[in-house]
Amino acid sequence: MEIDIQYDAGAAPFAIYREILYDKAREVTQKIGFVVNRLEFVIFDAKTKKINSTTLHHLNVFIPAGRDYGYYDHNTKKIWISTMTLQKSQHPLKLPFTKLIKPKPGSDFIANVIIDELTHRKTDKGHGTNEYDELYKQYICGSMGYKED
Repeated sequence: MEIDIQYDAGAAPFAIYREILYDKAREVTQKIGFVVNRLEFVIFDAKTKKINSTTLHHLNVFIPAGRDYGYYDHNTKKIWISTMTLQKSQHPLKLPFTKLIKPKPGSDFIANVIIDELTHRKTDKGHGTNEYDELYKQYICGSMGYKED
């Protein structure tokens, strides 16, 4: 599977962001058996990116505490992952300032965000629908073993 990662215009193009996302996307897709020819991600800065409501017409959005960690664009089939999400990485090469952002012990925040968006892509449904919720539960509990946040 080809994993293509781009940077949105407002995101600082740190090479480590691409590496963190690529490694985690590869790990997650292999563990849950998610297979497509090409998977496209866009790294964005949640502080500067304004999301067009037409992009979110299926409500395929993951927004805890009013901040964007990631979302799936139904029209382009691209998964958008924020720099804020990537800064929560436990990657050995992470940026020094990411030490200020501490993920919950026992959870893999980036994996959970990626799984959420892959579930939207696979089902083309939003949170609260049977199709989305069942597949998400299967990905999180069955195949992955990651704890839900």
